Amino acid sequence: MSHKPIAEADIEALATGRSYERGYDYYHSGAIYEVVRRGNELTAEVEGSQYDPYTVRVTLDESGIVDTDCTCPYDWGGICKHIVAVLLHYVHETDDITDKPPLALLLADLSADQLRQLIERTAESMPDLVGVIERELTWLGSETAVSTSPNPSIPIVDLTSIYREIAKDFRLAARSGRYEYDYFYDDDDDLFDPNAIIEPHLDQARALLEAGRIEQAEAVATAVMDAYEDGLSELDEWVYEYNADVIHEAALEIAVVLAEVLLSGTLSETDYDEWEEQIMEWEGAFGDMTILMNALEEGWDDRTLVAAMQGDLEAYSRWQDPEEIMYYAEELSRVRLRILARQERYTEYLNLAQATGHYTYYVTMLVQTGQVDKAITEAKNLLTLPTQILHLAQQIASQNSIEQAIDLAAHGLTLSVTDNMAGLAEWTCQQAQAQGDHALALRAAETAFRHNITLSNYQQVEKIAGTEWTTVKARLLQHTATSSSWNTAGLVDVYLFEGMLNEAMATIDKQPSFYLSDVTEKVIAATRDQYPDWGIGVYKRLAERIMDEGKAKYYHTAASHLKKAHDIYAQHGRLTEWSAYLSDVLDKHGRKYKLVPLLRDIR
Repeated sequence: MSHKPIAEADIEALATGRSYERGYDYYHSGAIYEVVRRGNELTAEVEGSQYDPYTVRVTLDESGIVDTDCTCPYDWGGICKHIVAVLLHYVHETDDITDKPPLALLLADLSADQLRQLIERTAESMPDLVGVIERELTWLGSETAVSTSPNPSIPIVDLTSIYREIAKDFRLAARSGRYEYDYFYDDDDDLFDPNAIIEPHLDQARALLEAGRIEQAEAVATAVMDAYEDGLSELDEWVYEYNADVIHEAALEIAVVLAEVLLSGTLSETDYDEWEEQIMEWEGAFGDMTILMNALEEGWDDRTLVAAMQGDLEAYSRWQDPEEIMYYAEELSRVRLRILARQERYTEYLNLAQATGHYTYYVTMLVQTGQVDKAITEAKNLLTLPTQILHLAQQIASQNSIEQAIDLAAHGLTLSVTDNMAGLAEWTCQQAQAQGDHALALRAAETAFRHNITLSNYQQVEKIAGTEWTTVKARLLQHTATSSSWNTAGLVDVYLFEGMLNEAMATIDKQPSFYLSDVTEKVIAATRDQYPDWGIGVYKRLAERIMDEGKAKYYHTAASHLKKAHDIYAQHGRLTEWSAYLSDVLDKHGRKYKLVPLLRDIR
């Protein structure tokens, strides 16, 4: 096959500068061998830092380089140095490339008996090949149906590639884990994130479910679970044990998608038995798979579930064995609600959402089905969090029911739970201003400031208050005086805006002075004319802490702090005091040979 000629500039464009330089060194060091071209695919082995060489694969076509892959753990942008080295070898060492026919061409003329013999003989010397073939055969039946997507919003899925991508991600995680174990192991950090490995593929299964393509979603989710199980087998035992919790949690994420698959279709007796056997196998590999077993056993016929969907809102509270059966009930109820929404079974959805306590889903569906007045009444009785109220109010506003949305939002400002209240208050303020409701806009603006002290929120209140500003301002400043706000920067900005320098300095003094923050620098800059000793004192304390603890690598920082103190002394004509202070410091730390020259250089 013909390929577009590749130049060094093409390779350099795919890599970072560092990777290209290191790849160039690899190319010249002779680390590349077994370079083979089979049709559109170029493969090579590259010596690396591990005992086993890295395998590089490059796919080419008439447009140039279309895909690259390497078994090394590099994942920091652009192609790795090994791929760079192989591509440079391809450009400059054409005589050293072995051309071989593609696999499809090799097998094209073989009969079925010859292919069977070839596979059997190969499997005798490679026992693991049998398991790979079994998986490929399982996927082959559904791959055609899954690999084409008439809906452009649904990604095209190749089941074989799912397994390969997950296997690769686990190889990288395993290698990264060994590296960190040898050199940088930290008990406070997980070595890898299994959710990051499986989530892109689970998103594909979810998209298929949303499109009603249940069999394809099942094929994808099952492939993810099988590939995940195989990937875990590649991890060192200590890595598995250290990450046991997150590994199991990721398996449960797959199980939730599979539960939705189970509940989205109709199972025959044979299907039921096969699923039961499969779930038991997964329990042997991952532990608790109760959510899947419950989905299988309950289906849609469980009497408690049926009663709840028919409007018996107390059904779930009368469940016979809540400790056992209710363990995954909340997640399963969310799964069922998604299915009911897709099937437009809205009455059953509303009943089940109420019965299971999913009140946000309940009132949101009321809005979506045109029952806005009822949604507001129910929301005022059932919702307790500002974020819930904000979400629903925004939904109502999107349906051009702005007055009703504002009414609900105003109610939200009275909630006793205040987490994330600022977001609700800011939105309410904007909407009230647009509607000309001055009183509500001012109340919401004040609420936003009280829950998120920033200069912009403060100025927003001032803008809205108008002639009432003197009274309102007193209330806000009283609040800042008694507030336990973590937002030091916001408090300081307000105090400096109002010229309240003493309050700004006191705010900084309440904070632990371990380092010099931008906020502290801002206060020093604002106060150095009137209160020079405060800024001098801050710089001295920070510098003396470093010097007293003998932190030699931070002596430059200490000297920088003292240089700033010197400049304030100089600004006020007090260099005699500075000289006396510096003399005392040199007497105390005169034996710290790395520090003394830095101090003597302060001018």
